[in-house]
Amino acid sequence: MPDTSPLLNLTLINLAAQFARNAYHGENTFKGGKMLLKSSKAGVFKPGYYIYEVNNTLFITIRGSSSVADWDANLDYKEIHAEFGKYKVNVHRGFYRAAESIYNEIKPVFLNYNGNFVVCGHSLGASAATLLTFRALTDPDLKKKYNRIRCYAFAPAPTTSMMPKEIQNKILSFVYNNDIVPNLSIASLHRMIKQFVPGGKMKPFFLKFGIRSALKSFSKKKNPFSRNMYKVLDRSISFLVRDIIKYDKKQSKLTVTKLLGNIVHLDGKATTLKDALIKPGKVFGELAPSSVTDHYPHKYVRALRALTA
Repeated sequence: MPDTSPLLNLTLINLAAQFARNAYHGENTFKGGKMLLKSSKAGVFKPGYYIYEVNNTLFITIRGSSSVADWDANLDYKEIHAEFGKYKVNVHRGFYRAAESIYNEIKPVFLNYNGNFVVCGHSLGASAATLLTFRALTDPDLKKKYNRIRCYAFAPAPTTSMMPKEIQNKILSFVYNNDIVPNLSIASLHRMIKQFVPGGKMKPFFLKFGIRSALKSFSKKKNPFSRNMYKVLDRSISFLVRDIIKYDKKQSKLTVTKLLGNIVHLDGKATTLKDALIKPGKVFGELAPSSVTDHYPHKYVRALRALTA
């Protein structure tokens, strides 16, 4: 496992988790520092973000999924090739587009600020933050600042097929309990659904019926996360079923299937941050009654406050 000791700063982590939550609620919820830049007007592949300074550290916080447009980015899961410096990897197209859009806007901030940087976010924001950090840490223009950049990603989904060690040493991902999002991919959907399919044969009609039945409960929830997720998934069922069946026939085709790098599992068992670290490559996403509600950002904030360094 890579050396994570420089990342395990509980003060910075708690601030990052709080700001990742605040990003859903607007500029006025950020306290204790100075807002230097914000982009709260979002669109597809352009989630809102806030750049907030606290004690000589810039927190670049990317907002998570709060609109149908955000869920369109989440569901743009086609794998594409991307280059990060000398590294050639496959990435989730929607998250990559979001990260690149923001990075192109805020690169001058990295160039001109002389303090430390924490890139953070929750859900979509965490996934984009991971790839944005990958980009920053392989941008030769920022070479002198590499040692001052780190990322705290809360509930990210799988983003890339490979993460080199020097990038892993700068990124810490957090998973709360049974949160389904950190392993949400066509591969994990296939794995979860396969066990309920009679005879193991993937039939489009039965898959559509099963997914629609599972989604119904979300249409009745009042929070925007569940409602918008339902809207986009409901209209995307045909595409999801098509790709799940394709994966069933050729499972080696997909490479962006799980979280990579350093992961903290907030399952309530560990009392210290270090004890909550788990081995890279663990598979999350098992269905549980709390799989969706465990994704809520306030649960991450609360769980982290209960840990000691």
